[in-house]
Amino acid sequence: EYFCNTPKDDCDKNTTVCRDLAVGYKCECKKGLIYIPGTTKKCEDVNECKLKTHNCSVDGSEQCHNTWTSFFCNC
Repeated sequence: EYFCNTPKDDCDKNTTVCRDLAVGYKCECKKGLIYIPGTTKKCEDVNECKLKTHNCSVDGSEQCHNTWTSFFCNC
């Protein structure tokens, strides 16, 4: 039985992609997003700057700026 794109699909359309499984379905976070704690139906932005998972210079010559689903470095 297919669940995605039916009334049974309760994945957040803005932040997830619904994937039909052999049994049921799964809401997967779109790129650059993580599950909101306590749910697997909605996701939020990953703050790469706060988590220090960016690739900006660590010597202070570049500053990390978080954006929706990404980040950028600025001198």
